[in-house]
Order: sequence, then C-alpha cells, then structure tokens
Amino acid sequence: MSFRHINAEDRTIIEILISEQRTKSYIARRLGVNCSTIVREIERNQIKPKVKAMKPPPKPSKSL
Repeated sequence: MSFRHINAEDRTIIEILISEQRTKSYIARRLGVNCSTIVREIERNQIKPKVKAMKPPPKPSKSL
C-alpha cells in the first residue's frame, strides 16, 4: 500500500461502508490504505453512518 490522500469520494465510501457496519480493516482494504488511516479519518472528520432522520415523537396535548 502506497501513501495517498483520502479524497471526497473516499469519504463518501467510508460513510456508506460504516452505515453497512463494515469493519475498519475491511474499509481500509477496499480503499487500499492502512487501517490507521481509516481510524484517523473517522476521528478527524467525525464520519458517522448515514441514518435516516427520525421524526421526534408528538408532544402530548394539554387537555385538562
């Protein structure tokens, strides 16, 4: 594995693979980088899995 920067496309792939609950070592192999690169990228950029936003529960009505 040679040195290379993580680009925007790689970050998108990382987000998708994290949402699929893939391991960091799997992601690293898929992108051709060292596992520590993936760990640092996740920590540095706060990459989180893409999850559909849930609506908050409705507030109870104040009927007296």
